[in-house]
Amino acid sequence: MTKKNLLLIMAVLAGLSIYYVNIQKNLPSVSDLPTPKNKGEQASTASIINSADLDNLELKQVTISQDEVQANYLFSIEKSLRLKNEQERINQVSHYIVKWIEQDPYFCLSWLLSQPQNTEISLYTNKAIQALIVFDLDRSGQVILDFEQLRTNQSLVNEYITAAVKIDPYATLEWLHYIDNRQVYKDAELVLLQTWANQSPLNMLDYVIATDEISASSRQQALTHAALQLSKNKPQNLVDDFYSYPQEVQPNLAYSIVSQWPAQNLDELLEWLYLLDEGDVKDQAIRSYIDYVGVENPSSQMRYLIDKVKNSSERKALKARFIAFNV
Repeated sequence: MTKKNLLLIMAVLAGLSIYYVNIQKNLPSVSDLPTPKNKGEQASTASIINSADLDNLELKQVTISQDEVQANYLFSIEKSLRLKNEQERINQVSHYIVKWIEQDPYFCLSWLLSQPQNTEISLYTNKAIQALIVFDLDRSGQVILDFEQLRTNQSLVNEYITAAVKIDPYATLEWLHYIDNRQVYKDAELVLLQTWANQSPLNMLDYVIATDEISASSRQQALTHAALQLSKNKPQNLVDDFYSYPQEVQPNLAYSIVSQWPAQNLDELLEWLYLLDEGDVKDQAIRSYIDYVGVENPSSQMRYLIDKVKNSSERKALKARFIAFNV
């Protein structure tokens, strides 16, 4: 390399260094960029765009891409809606709806809910929420609450609760408090408790017994359902520890044990039934036995059992049933 060439290269490098230093001086520092007003708050898109041309360019590219995605889904769906074959139309539209809601649930649902509502549009809305529940359970819960048409839709609320309670029953109870339609709330509450009881009846019982927030009708149905779940496999296994279960559920549990007892072992069932303390628990066990065996059985044993019922109105009702079949 000649001396002349070496001097030329050094001059170029010196020039580049001076240019780089000037660029760095002119760029905004981190402290010059807009910062969130509150902790955890993001700076607005408009502020970031005004602060850095590079960010501006990137955000525009993302926005254009999102617009194109929405336009593509709308085009495909509207084209599919023109299909005359109903099943083919439903299959195609459902396919695009499921894909779209994974990309942008709010845009997808806003479009669906803005359409003239009919059976087919409702079908697509249901499919969209069902897909979102599978794809992103937490987001689906927020989406339902954000749209009045969704949070007043009993089937969709129940759909979400059935999935969510399997993950976290207590978080699902909190979510339910945001449902402001009383009838939807009431029905959903029962679905929540029954679904919870299917997987963990004792935990559900502990909650129901400890709280006064559950309505009376839901409470009673929840206790009945929990008793059924506890005794549905091998009711005989509950006999020895029967009185260790919460007192509030014992009458329902006694009825459920008797109703599911193996028919070939009724003698063992009667032995247990006679040992029960008199009162509501024994009354329910006897009523269950009579419902199970049938009042048309004219045995003296059946008369004896009816006479053991402590509740007078219950005893009279059972006697009337027995006499009607055994005159």
